[in-house]
Amino acid sequence: MTFYHWGSGYTSTSGAAAENFADTDAQGLIGLWDFLKGTETKDTALGDGLANNGTLCGDACVKDGQLHLDGYHDYFSVKGDKSAFDLQQGTIEVQFTQASGCYDNDTILSRGEECDKDKEGYFDISVTKYGAVTLSHYANGKCVNLKTANGLFKPGDVVNVTYQFDAASGGTFTVTNETTGKDCVIEHTTKGLDFDIGDNDDEEITIGAREYDDACYDKFFKGTIDYVAIYDSSNPDETGGDGDGYVEGTEGNDLIDLAYTGDPEGDKVDNGDAILAGANPDDDIILAGKGDDTVYAGAGDDVICGDDAQVTDKSPITITIDSASAGYTNKVYAYEIDPATGKLTNVVLLTGSAKDSIGQTYTYNASEGALIGVAIQNKDGQYFTSGYDGRVNYNSDCKVHTKALGENADGSVQLGFEDYYGLGDKDYNDVVFTVDLGTSGASFDNAHYDYDSEVGNEIVEVGAGNDVLYGEEGDDLIKGGAGNDYLDGGVGDDTLEGGVGNDTLVGGDGNDDLYGNDGDDKILFGNGDDYVEGGAGNDFIDDIEGAVGNGNDTILAGEGDDTVYAGNGNDEIYGNEGKDLLFGEDGNDTILGGDDNDTIYGGNGDDSLLGEAGDDSIFGEGGEDTIDGGDGNDTIYGGADDDSIRGGAGNDDIYGEGGFDTIDAGAGDDTVHGGELADSIFGGDGNDTILGDQGNDTLIGGAGDDTLRGEFGDDYLEGNEGKDSISGGEGDDTLYGGADDDLIRGGSGNDELYGEEGNDTLDSGSADDYLDGGVGDDSIFSGGGRDTVIGGDGNDTIVTSGNADALPDRGYEGAFDADADPENDRDYVDAGEGNNAISTGDDRDTIISGSGNDSIDAGFDDDSITSGAGDDFIIGGEGNDTILAGDGNDTIYAGGDSEFDEACYVPDETDKETNNGNDLVYAGAGNDVIFGADDSDTIYGEAGDDYIDGQIDADSLFGGAGNDTLNSGFDTAADYSEGGADQDTFIGAGAGDTVDGGTDGNDVDTLDMTGLTNWRVTDQSVDADGDSTSGTISFFDDLGNVTGTLKFNEIENIIPCFTPGTVIATPYGERLVEELEAGDRIITRDNGIQRIRWVGAKQVSGADMKKAPHLRPIMIKAGALGNGLPERDIVVSPNHRMLVSNEKTSLYFDEAEVLAAAKHLIGSPGIYELAAPETTYIHFMFDRHEVVLSNGAWSESFQPGDYSLKGIGNAQRNEIFELFPELREQKGLENFEAARRSLKKHEAKLLVM
Repeated sequence: MTFYHWGSGYTSTSGAAAENFADTDAQGLIGLWDFLKGTETKDTALGDGLANNGTLCGDACVKDGQLHLDGYHDYFSVKGDKSAFDLQQGTIEVQFTQASGCYDNDTILSRGEECDKDKEGYFDISVTKYGAVTLSHYANGKCVNLKTANGLFKPGDVVNVTYQFDAASGGTFTVTNETTGKDCVIEHTTKGLDFDIGDNDDEEITIGAREYDDACYDKFFKGTIDYVAIYDSSNPDETGGDGDGYVEGTEGNDLIDLAYTGDPEGDKVDNGDAILAGANPDDDIILAGKGDDTVYAGAGDDVICGDDAQVTDKSPITITIDSASAGYTNKVYAYEIDPATGKLTNVVLLTGSAKDSIGQTYTYNASEGALIGVAIQNKDGQYFTSGYDGRVNYNSDCKVHTKALGENADGSVQLGFEDYYGLGDKDYNDVVFTVDLGTSGASFDNAHYDYDSEVGNEIVEVGAGNDVLYGEEGDDLIKGGAGNDYLDGGVGDDTLEGGVGNDTLVGGDGNDDLYGNDGDDKILFGNGDDYVEGGAGNDFIDDIEGAVGNGNDTILAGEGDDTVYAGNGNDEIYGNEGKDLLFGEDGNDTILGGDDNDTIYGGNGDDSLLGEAGDDSIFGEGGEDTIDGGDGNDTIYGGADDDSIRGGAGNDDIYGEGGFDTIDAGAGDDTVHGGELADSIFGGDGNDTILGDQGNDTLIGGAGDDTLRGEFGDDYLEGNEGKDSISGGEGDDTLYGGADDDLIRGGSGNDELYGEEGNDTLDSGSADDYLDGGVGDDSIFSGGGRDTVIGGDGNDTIVTSGNADALPDRGYEGAFDADADPENDRDYVDAGEGNNAISTGDDRDTIISGSGNDSIDAGFDDDSITSGAGDDFIIGGEGNDTILAGDGNDTIYAGGDSEFDEACYVPDETDKETNNGNDLVYAGAGNDVIFGADDSDTIYGEAGDDYIDGQIDADSLFGGAGNDTLNSGFDTAADYSEGGADQDTFIGAGAGDTVDGGTDGNDVDTLDMTGLTNWRVTDQSVDADGDSTSGTISFFDDLGNVTGTLKFNEIENIIPCFTPGTVIATPYGERLVEELEAGDRIITRDNGIQRIRWVGAKQVSGADMKKAPHLRPIMIKAGALGNGLPERDIVVSPNHRMLVSNEKTSLYFDEAEVLAAAKHLIGSPGIYELAAPETTYIHFMFDRHEVVLSNGAWSESFQPGDYSLKGIGNAQRNEIFELFPELREQKGLENFEAARRSLKKHEAKLLVM
């Protein structure tokens, strides 16, 4: 019930007043904004059939059933462009409490724009800061301005204002202070003041402010508003009476007509007391209730709710059930049918059991001239009508289930029914009717009879039972009640309530409200802005108009597993509880799946789709959709166009599909596919898998161990936190690993890879890539292409040699062609600090490694290498490399490493490519080891004790400061070696070489001629420093001819050391004599394997040999002893005896084998004295004199004798005496007899002749 505050005799509170207006059926109430919970901004009065909802503006808010305004740009706006508000008479009521005044006049309520009041009209209720209430009403060139006395209220008082107006007579302005009881009533008689405000913009109703121009507001109110109500009558209380607007029957058998007085509230038929919103006075609502009732509704557009008996003013038709042979229950119906459309109306259940109603006659009221039919419903719920021909499709099996059995004399017709689906036994005697049309003027719908009728206009609804109800034209209210009902609203703004049961609701044309209520309902809504609530049960909801419907529908599917098709228009769908199947179809739809596992299709249009709880499947389809999977493991397809997708919590599968999509997968282990165009994807928390698919995508993994695949296009990928696996795929991609240990692959295209933090693995693939390992011990692989690699901090492994088909820039005749593109694999590598391992491969690369113990392999072509501080290992590889090693004990191979195939080292005189290994090396400070390899290298050892080996071809070696060893390589090319400061050793020098020892520092330089034969110093002078010599060493052939020279400068020592280097046969193979020790086992000719008892050595200086030239060593060339012996050159002391075995030994000495001193064999081809400045002799001794293999020839071991013991040092002699004390005596020496006959000088000469 609604209370109206006229005059001063009524008092209330704001809370009570607002709560009263929750009754939206109040007489004539066309607008009510009462700000109650659940309908905070809604118009809860539907008297005009429309919900004119409002909008909160500024900081306006609703709390505790009141609108709260702070007086600073706050207001509540209602679109006032509906014709229902353009009243010729009406009542405006508002109740408020002012907190404090803000302006001279604070506006409570206004309509229109104040600046256009004289032209278009304007309405305003305001308060002053002096406690007065004012009213301004402008319309049609007329106006009134009314004001109460000051002090009628003060801040904090509850004030009610009512303004009743009638353009034909005037109006009354009533203000009541509900707190104090004071009131004021002001009347005026100005005519022409209506509420038809002709604003050219939007005729807006503004609560809490004045609109002085379009969208410009002032006069803001500070306080609370309890409610605002608008009525379409200037006296809304005059017709209200005590009735409730419903003509209600009793539980008995009622006759309800104009004389009926049984309604408990006093409502009557056609009494002018209709209270239905928007109804005319005689538009009655009749609730017949229980019993067999008869209703005559009279005039007006009436709504009738009955039970089995139906309402009509037409002549009755009788239907008699003659027989029922079926073994189970069949229900019996009667109906009217539109012959043009086949639409059924006025469907009435005659009986729920045909077999229990045999002999019963039922009266059916039909419209005049109507086409009627009968129907049955079998035990399975299958519904069969009597019609056939074009209407057999209304039967579920599309077959004719009736047969005309004959026509009676009175004109009645007997009709038989077959109740089996598919016709069964076709006996047509399951139910037999007699239909008597009487004088109704109706025709029977059967093939044996003619018919001619018009479309019926009745609106019929029944209560309990399985009802079939049609509203047709008009704004109908249809309530099915209990049972499985069929409700069709037809044309107009209808309200359909299915009630309990599995109902079918058809909205038809108009803005319909459809409520399925309990049960598994089927709801079909048509054109118009429809509101649908499925209620409990597994409902099916569809827009029957399909592609032609354009209404903006609101659908609440309710509980149960519902199916909803929204059709065209901008629809709202709420799946609520249950596993729902929701189709938005065309239009910009908003769909919320609710609880459980829902399936949502947005259809065409820019849809907003929210899965909410449950494992949902969401399909955006066409349009720029906004999709949120909500909680649960959801599957989401964005569809065509540019979609915004959020996966929400749970392990979601997301597919962007077409368009430029934005995707946030949210929490959980998600899988995301970007789709066809350039998408932006964020994985969020969890271990996500993200695939960009087509387009230039942006992929960000977020927290967790993510897998990112850019696939096609120029993609941006960022792993963020976690151990991520990132792959760019095709295109020019940019990839960031983020924190932790990531795996990053670039794929094809010119990619950029950034490892950032963690021990990352970067693999860029082919093309020209940029790789930055960042912080951590990274592994970086770049493959083919011109790559730039930055190792960053940490111990990095960098490999850019991924081209398996690489060729050097310079070809080699007969082996391989030159590189067709010498620039396509040029890499730039800056490994940074740390112990880095670098391998670059093809083309001329630039390598910088910084401090740390680095390992570098530059590969093919002319590379530039800078390694910085640390003990580095560097391989320059093929090509003319430049190597700057920096500080540290470095190992440098300017060409290949120690395992490199030496077949690639070809001297220039036979080399087909002499310019593919000319390296420049600066080893830096430290004890370095450097190998030059092929071609002409220039090597600077710099500070430190370096070992420099130029290897083959004409090299330039510079030792620098430190005790260096410089190896010229034993080749025939002209090498230059310069020792620099300190004690340097030169080895491998030969004919054509130049050696310069230098004089700086503690300079004692040694030229080591080990391995060189048939040479002597031919030109030597003492240098100015007095401790070194310079000169020339000449090399001779066997005939004494000079074959070449070696120039030396500033050399302190020249060492031949011919005797060391001889190899002795042992059970384990040949060993160098200088390596032998006492206890080693040696192969002897006479006594098998014997152990060495003593080893000794004697140094013979150049001065010694000048004093005693007989100490000079003897050279025995390979083969000089006959039979190819020795196998290689051997240098021995002059008295060292060699085993000789030939025809001469047998002829002259009758011995197969003899021993002859080497000095006695001079004169034989290949045996001669060496002019060496100094030498070293090594001796070893057994328990007896033995013959051993030396360089493949048999020779003696050390035999102690008086002469030989005197020739060794005193310490060595005492050592022998300690081992063999008997040798102190002559007898002991005599007992240590020779292994063979030893020839004297004159005897040995016989062997030379």
